[in-house]
Amino acid sequence: MASKTPTMTEVLRTRQIIDAAKICFKNHGFHGTSMAILADFADLSVGQIYRYFKSKEALIEAIVKEIVYHRIEVLEARGFNVEEVAQMLAERDMGKFDSEFAIDQILMLEVTAEASRNLNISRIFKDADRESCNRLNISLRKKYPHFTPQEIAARVELFTVLASGSDTRFLVEKKFSTEELRKIYLNIFNSVFTEKHSEHPQ
Repeated sequence: MASKTPTMTEVLRTRQIIDAAKICFKNHGFHGTSMAILADFADLSVGQIYRYFKSKEALIEAIVKEIVYHRIEVLEARGFNVEEVAQMLAERDMGKFDSEFAIDQILMLEVTAEASRNLNISRIFKDADRESCNRLNISLRKKYPHFTPQEIAARVELFTVLASGSDTRFLVEKKFSTEELRKIYLNIFNSVFTEKHSEHPQ
C-alpha cells in the first residue's frame, strides 16, 4: 500500500524537529541529547516527537540522509563543474552558499565517531554513503562516458576522500593560500577527468 502524502503541517513539524535536533546534537552530542531535552528545545512534547520519529536513531538517520543528499544535490546542480568543486574544496565548503553547513560538518564528525561504536549508526552511515556514491557515480558516467565503470568508481572514491578530508579540517586554522590550494585541486581534477590515454604507449 502506497504511503500517504504528508500534509503541510506534518512537513513543517518534521522540519521543526530536525532543525531542533541538529542544534541539540551539536551542543550536547547524541548521547547527551535526551528526547526530553529535544522536546523542550523544540517547544514540543516528547509524544509529539515520537509521533514523527520512533527513536533517536530514526531522527539521526533522517538528518544524515538530508546532509549527505544535499551535498550531492549541490554537485548535481552544478553539473560537477571541476572549477567550482575545486573552489569549494579549497574553501572547505562543500555546502557552498548554505549557512547551516558548519553545523552539518560537526554533526557528520559526530556520526562518524558514533558509527565506530554503534552498529545501527554504522548502518545508517554506510547506507547514506552508498546512496551518495551511487548518485555521484551516475552523474559522472553521464558527464564522462568515455570512462569504464571501474574508472568512474575509482574517481568517485577519490572525490569522496578529498571531500571527507576537507570536512575534518574546517575546525583548524587555515595556514595556506586558498587560491594555491584551489589550483592544486583543479590540477588533480583536470588530470583524472581528461580523456583516457594509454598507460602503456607503443
